[in-house]
Amino acid sequence: MDEDLAYLRWHYCGAYVVNHPAPDVWIAQRTNDRRVLRAETPDGLLMLMRQDYAENPVPRQKTGRPHRITAGDQATKDRSGPPAQPGLAPAR
Repeated sequence: MDEDLAYLRWHYCGAYVVNHPAPDVWIAQRTNDRRVLRAETPDGLLMLMRQDYAENPVPRQKTGRPHRITAGDQATKDRSGPPAQPGLAPAR
């Protein structure tokens, strides 16, 4: 699950704040209007985020990746490049 969270954060952190606070709870909050998307699985959240973003793109900052740094984020940052897409469904 840590890999799924790292993947979602890496690819969507400018548009959404992504968290996995409990088993079967995946949350993404839009950075522009604070709307919240919820799903029971990382695949479900990814699908909701893709649909939401396609319908209403979130303006992104052009500098940096603004979000709260956590130990998991630091571990991801220490690796070169984006995290591998673990079990998540590929983009269509």
